[in-house]
Amino acid sequence: MNVEGTDWNALIRQWFDEQAGQGIFVCDPELRIRSWNRWLELASGHAAAGVVGRHLYEVFPEIVERNMDRYYAQALQGHSSMLSQRFHKYLLSLPVQSHYAGFRQMQQSVRIGPLVSGGQIVGVITVIEDATERVAREDELRRQVALHRTLHEIDRTILALDLPQCLQRIVESTDLLMAAPLAAIVLNEGDCWRVAACKGCNDPAQLSCPETALARRAMATRQALVVSDFRTEPTPVEPLFAGSRSAVAAPLIVADEVIGALVVESPRIYVFDAIEREVAVSLATQAAVAIQNARLYTALRESEARYRLLADISPMGIFMTDSTGRQLYLNPRGAQILGLPPEQALQINWAQLLPDEDRQRVIEEWTRQTAESASIQIETRLRRPDGALIWAQVNAALHRREDGELVYIGVLNDITERKQAEAQLQKTLADLARSNADLQQFAYVASHDLQEPLRMVASYVQLLAMRYQGRLDADADEFIGYAVEGAKRMQQLILDLLEYARVDTRGQPLEPVDADAVCRWTVEDLKMAIADSHGEVTWDPLPVVKADATQLGMVFQNLIGNALKFHGEEPPRVHISAQRRDGEWVFSVRDNGIGIDPAHFDRIFVIFQRLHTAREYPGTGIGLAICKKIVERHGGRIWVESAPGKGATFYFTLPAA
Repeated sequence: MNVEGTDWNALIRQWFDEQAGQGIFVCDPELRIRSWNRWLELASGHAAAGVVGRHLYEVFPEIVERNMDRYYAQALQGHSSMLSQRFHKYLLSLPVQSHYAGFRQMQQSVRIGPLVSGGQIVGVITVIEDATERVAREDELRRQVALHRTLHEIDRTILALDLPQCLQRIVESTDLLMAAPLAAIVLNEGDCWRVAACKGCNDPAQLSCPETALARRAMATRQALVVSDFRTEPTPVEPLFAGSRSAVAAPLIVADEVIGALVVESPRIYVFDAIEREVAVSLATQAAVAIQNARLYTALRESEARYRLLADISPMGIFMTDSTGRQLYLNPRGAQILGLPPEQALQINWAQLLPDEDRQRVIEEWTRQTAESASIQIETRLRRPDGALIWAQVNAALHRREDGELVYIGVLNDITERKQAEAQLQKTLADLARSNADLQQFAYVASHDLQEPLRMVASYVQLLAMRYQGRLDADADEFIGYAVEGAKRMQQLILDLLEYARVDTRGQPLEPVDADAVCRWTVEDLKMAIADSHGEVTWDPLPVVKADATQLGMVFQNLIGNALKFHGEEPPRVHISAQRRDGEWVFSVRDNGIGIDPAHFDRIFVIFQRLHTAREYPGTGIGLAICKKIVERHGGRIWVESAPGKGATFYFTLPAA
């Protein structure tokens, strides 16, 4: 490249004239400094004579150290570079004299580009601008962003806002953006667009948001977008304000829903930098939060109105008190329960309603439950203003309000009738228990006391039968037979009654029992009856249950014995099985006997109730009553399914072991 004879001063004179107030130096293609202007002499303290002719990297060795030499290589290839950072972080830390040391701390904006003459690159020109004021403005913007973020966090705690005023305040805040006199918040409400707030336009109705508007594009991308010049934008996009040249737009996002955009526009060409975009995003976020707060506040007011209505018509008393028991709210039902006129409902303290003899105990219990749990449940007596005592159930929870005050919120129920019913029930149960005990004692004593005279009657009647059978007339023989039979039947009734009484008095503790083994030895005990009736008893494998083994054997014996007794023309067939169901075992004893009319299902389990005469089928009619009492002692149930002539299946339940 031929650069001999180049008039360097003539080449840069035009730059000097156009770039007053800037530092300019020029290097030849070998990167030797050929020109050093007055601004640099004043800023660095080095005259041009001491710098011109020296190599660039000798004057600025940090260019290579910091890998900045690529910008000069690019300039020699015809490319320009713009460095707008704090320049002392990168290069040009001149070895200046001490009283010019401020040059090192100067915030610099540097442009490096090719110097062209006659269509050829004849060198590299470097222009240095003092960007200290611009950086200071950027620092101020950062401070304002931090301020707005703080305001944003404060606004989030506000439950209710004047939304139009809030949005207008936000668009007015866009003055923080340089060269941005126009701003608006546009909201997408269904199929239409609405300008919620604007600045710089007297008639918001004239603003439009067509499909190609920047606001819609920002909403679609969900990120801030910048337009440096609407007229040269590669993708056609229209401004919100007529005549705008530059803009930045940020979407408004509420609960992951894009509801609109903040648009800031300038009537002149302007490049919004990263800081300004950050401010736009922060303001858009603040607007979104304000809208969300307004929505929540509206929903909250509607919800409060609904809950207040529900509280007012609730059949339960609803109250709120402070930590001392002073009433803060009491619904109409609560005032009715306490016998208070509505105007006096908030003038009482709960402690005033407690009877003197109960007050200390209830307060101590309330304090204890508060310390141990967040919820409280107390049943206590309360005295109405008219002196009447009522029983009340109080359920409350401790709640901290937004102002930090602790309050109790709860429900109040009048349980006076329930308490009276419980007292009556306890009395009835006590009377019933005493009656049952007396009855059992009577049955036990009576059966024992009747044994001896009955044995004497039976013995003498039998003695009469043996001595005088056939010696008297036929009527006498028949009467003696009736007496003997009656004595035996009476003796059996007493024995059965004694057995029935012993179900509760002689029962053993319930423990795991092998029902299969109990069934086996029960069938073994009944083998004579089975053989006499030509019957058959089978069973599936039976489980281990929680039972009294002896009493379980009595249940099997009575049910199998009935099946053997009440059979038709066919020999009796009995089958026993069990199924697991909901934590218990359901046993079934099925036979092919004469069956039972459903009308008598309840009657057969009543003591001494018979469906047949003793001549038809012997027995006292107590066996199923004993089975029922045993099963109920085990916590189970017993029932029957049957039809006349179709056999019967008795079911009973026992708890699983």
